[in-house]
Amino acid sequence: MHSNEIHGLYPDLDVATMIGDRPKTRGRFGIPAVFPVRSYRHHQSDVFQQIDLKSALDVVNFHYERNLWVRQDFFLPEGPARTRYLTYVNTSEDRALESVDSAPLFGEFPYTRADFVN
Repeated sequence: MHSNEIHGLYPDLDVATMIGDRPKTRGRFGIPAVFPVRSYRHHQSDVFQQIDLKSALDVVNFHYERNLWVRQDFFLPEGPARTRYLTYVNTSEDRALESVDSAPLFGEFPYTRADFVN
């Protein structure tokens, strides 16, 4: 017989993913409470706070034209920041889902807003 109690993989975190604001998760991984978009775009730098975890890679993604292309900046523990641009092919599935994708914008759903309480 086994216990039916569920143990989280990371009990000191709110959740293992970030949808909405999860302060404990943010703090654990050094993610700022407010991302400084304007200053970051002018002076690209690692905005993540120093933490006790060993970092393999920090990444900042900017999504443009409803995710048709992405600017991805990544920071390795040693070495300069690097940037790459990702583009995606528009498939027949994308075209079929256009009306769904163009409906509510991210941030209009309660769970994506900073004031959401679960």
